[in-house]
Amino acid sequence: MRTRAIAGSALSILALAAGCTLIYDAGDFEASTAVPEAGPIPDGATQVPDPCEHAIPRGRPDATATGPRQKYVFALSHLALVAGNADRIGYDLDGVCTCDSRPGASRGGASSCVPKRPDQPTCDNEGGRDNGAAALFARIFQNRADASVDVGFDLSVAEGVESLLVELDELEGVGDDPNVLVAIYDSPGLDPPAACDAGPAGDGGVSSSGRPKPAWTGCDAWQVSERSVIGAMPRTFTREAWVTGGKLVARIDPLRLRIGKSDLLVLDAILTATIDRSSALPRLTEGVVAGRVLAPDLIRTFSEQEIVPGFPICTSPDNVADFRERLCNSLDLAGARDAAAPCDSISFTVEFEAKLAQRGTVAPPSDAGTRCKDLGDLGKCP
Repeated sequence: MRTRAIAGSALSILALAAGCTLIYDAGDFEASTAVPEAGPIPDGATQVPDPCEHAIPRGRPDATATGPRQKYVFALSHLALVAGNADRIGYDLDGVCTCDSRPGASRGGASSCVPKRPDQPTCDNEGGRDNGAAALFARIFQNRADASVDVGFDLSVAEGVESLLVELDELEGVGDDPNVLVAIYDSPGLDPPAACDAGPAGDGGVSSSGRPKPAWTGCDAWQVSERSVIGAMPRTFTREAWVTGGKLVARIDPLRLRIGKSDLLVLDAILTATIDRSSALPRLTEGVVAGRVLAPDLIRTFSEQEIVPGFPICTSPDNVADFRERLCNSLDLAGARDAAAPCDSISFTVEFEAKLAQRGTVAPPSDAGTRCKDLGDLGKCP
């Protein structure tokens, strides 16, 4: 899988290092058992089954957790914005296989909302997987089929200055578990090395900024941003989470991603990953976050990124206007479950990996960008 770096930006949730390949097992995704609205039936004809095998997460297992309850904290070590033709990454978020012209297709293959250009909808990938952002980024970063965009996250993690924590609590040891508590924390960096239950303190060295680097021994204590907690409680958590067949599935609405100096809200988010226990330290592999992002949020986040250090993209209104036009023409989802509603969001997918870590002290959040706070009319679709 090829990657391309965007200088000066750091996606604080998930990123992909150059040259890394992620392989997804077909078992990560299932055909939907729901029956979406089929296409029109001609007079005298019989109902034609929907030919699209809708890619949805594995459902909650019919099981009772009997083993001892456990807690794990994982720090994201790896994240990628999916771009290009990633046909087997992501999920069907709206129950429609857009552009599927086969008989019986849900809604006749029409979009689940009204796109800005009704005659040019954003087509779904295999299994109805919604990832309009991938198509958008592929057009911006051309000649990048089946590629991911390196947004600098891996480097930020390696330098110990930023990560995202996924905490699994009330988790049954190794079997299926129908009820898991999942919490998400922003991390502005590492605490000094210290021993923990997983073993002795590791020594990953010191970064150029003087911060400790992760040693990935299971004892790296990643700080928790003040904005990620309310008192001692996580601000973002869900009990709509389970483990089935070794796969974690969690529904989180919203999931806040830190991208460079900006926040991005992923609405109706689905987080899935394999809990890999094949080595001494468990880890999360084949991770996916899929959901929808409102157009103004993505315009603002894009505008805050610094292609040249100290100069966010919003200092060039022409660049913002060009991105806005491309984005607004690519919107493919709506918050309202109404086929007559205008599309107001773009489907969005990132992939990640995470390693065992510790939750550290509560600390101030990373600096937030403010230069692009007010974009006026450029900050929304016309």
